[in-house]
Amino acid sequence: MNIVKTFPPRLTTFRILQNEREREIKRRASGKEAVEAQKKWKEDQMKRDQALKRKEKEEDRKAKAAIKEKIERDKREREARLGRAKPAPQPTTTSTTPTPQPQGRQ
Repeated sequence: MNIVKTFPPRLTTFRILQNEREREIKRRASGKEAVEAQKKWKEDQMKRDQALKRKEKEEDRKAKAAIKEKIERDKREREARLGRAKPAPQPTTTSTTPTPQPQGRQ
C-alpha cells in the first residue's frame, strides 16, 4: 500500500503564505541593499570627481604661474639685450614727520 501523506488544506495554505511573506521580506532587504550600494557608489563617484577637479585646478594654477614666470624672464632678457636693464626696485620709505595739530578752543 502506498500511503501519501497530505497536509490538511489549512496547513498548506499557512505554509504558502509564510513562504510568500519570507520572500517579500528578502525582496525588500535586497532592495534596500541595492539602494544603499547605489548611494555609496554615487558618493564615491562624487568624491572622485571632486578630487579630479581639484587636481585639474592645481595643474592649471601651476601652468599659469609657469607662463607668468616665463613672460617675466623673457621681458628681463629683452630689456637686458636692449641695454635698458631696470635697477632692482628700491623699497619705498615713508618719512613720518609729525603734522601739526590745530589747537582747538579750551
